[in-house]
Amino acid sequence: IINNIQGALLILAPVGTGKTSVLSTRVVKAIAAGIPPEKILCLTFTNRAAKEMQQRLAKMCPQKFRYITIKTFHSLCTSILRRDAKNIGLPADFVVYDDTDCLGIVKGIFRLRDDKKAQEKLSQIADCKIKASHLQLSPNYPLEKLFAPLGIDDAKLASKYQNLLQERHALDFADLIFYIRSLFSCYPEIKQTWQESF
Repeated sequence: IINNIQGALLILAPVGTGKTSVLSTRVVKAIAAGIPPEKILCLTFTNRAAKEMQQRLAKMCPQKFRYITIKTFHSLCTSILRRDAKNIGLPADFVVYDDTDCLGIVKGIFRLRDDKKAQEKLSQIADCKIKASHLQLSPNYPLEKLFAPLGIDDAKLASKYQNLLQERHALDFADLIFYIRSLFSCYPEIKQTWQESF
């Protein structure tokens, strides 16, 4: 695994088995093989894992470390959207709401008191955005149709939730994925630029 620096690899391993160590060593091998560090992108799911990888690589290749891009998936999406959001009508100064912020909005719009039910609604809304079809990624696609799987009443409320986020120049975590997909779908040249960056 460490010596295979060309092409994609799928590594399935549970927590604590050394995935970060393997990936860090693979990065060092890639640099030693002549791959420029600024062309290397390391993605993780959590901030903790990203920080751990940064610390490892800072020790393993201190001279080249600062040129390597190490981010969470959501952080990478945020960076891309900050630069290119205007193309799909998003403000560049958007803020990212965490689940706590979003749950408060969902509770108010859906008139829920129970955290568990609010979390369930938020997950259903996110699911619609994450599973959006190519057609649904269009910036002009009606929100109520995007949220139609929730049923007529909930689709209206989910649209209200989405409109409120837009009014506040806010995105939730599912929006980060949704809008990246939308951006890349509508602007293949932007997608290609990012593909060629790493």
